[in-house]
This record gives sequence, C-alpha cells and structure tokens, in this order.
Amino acid sequence: MKKSLILLAMMALTVTGAFAQMKRSPYSSRDYERRQSYQINELKREARDRISYGVQSRALTRREANRFMGEYERIQQRERQYRSRGGLSPRESQELVNSLERLVVNVRRETHDGRRSNDHLANRRYGPRSGY
Repeated sequence: MKKSLILLAMMALTVTGAFAQMKRSPYSSRDYERRQSYQINELKREARDRISYGVQSRALTRREANRFMGEYERIQQRERQYRSRGGLSPRESQELVNSLERLVVNVRRETHDGRRSNDHLANRRYGPRSGY
C-alpha cells in the first residue's frame, strides 16, 4: 500500500512537471495578429513612401497622387473599422494585405510608366525646333 501510494505520488509529480515545461505554441493567435499587424504596417509605410517619392520625383501627376492617396485613406478607414470591432480576423487582415499590395503595385506601375508631370517642355527640347 505504501509503495503504491509513493508510486502514485511520483507519477503525479512527473506529469505536473511535464505540463509546467510545455511551451506556448509559436503559432498562437496573439503571435499571428502581431505578425499580420507588422505586415500591414510595413505595406502601409511602403505605399506612403512610394506615393511620396512619385510626387517628389514628379513621376506621378497630381491626379494620380490624389487617386492613390484616396485609395490609401479608404484602406486605412477599413482597417480602423475592423479594429474597432475588437481586432482583425484572419480574413480581414488578409483583405487589408491584398488591398495594400495591390496599391503598391499600382503606384509602382504608374511611377514607371515613362511619363513625367513636369515634362511639358519635351516637345520643344526634342521636337523639330531643338536648336538650343
């Protein structure tokens, strides 16, 4: 009786110690939310930087920059709306990531389309009367 009681107590201590050593899963929901928030913030920063660079380098026209900033503001408004409901679900964060990636691609495409907003003198420089 005494041996079985000691054996039972030892087993209980072993099991308790094993549970105490278990780590939290690296894929917990809190970590997922943190990674998604980081990705969303990085994409927002990249979109703002690309729009700003396009305006400064005059690779974007005023109309294009306004259109892209409007799209950026709509995405930001949608993010605020989702977060006000108590956080982002995986579907909502993926929707925001997709929208931001699409915005970044569109800005990149427009800044590399070969047009310049300050190139109003191009015909004079490269046209038939370029005798400067």
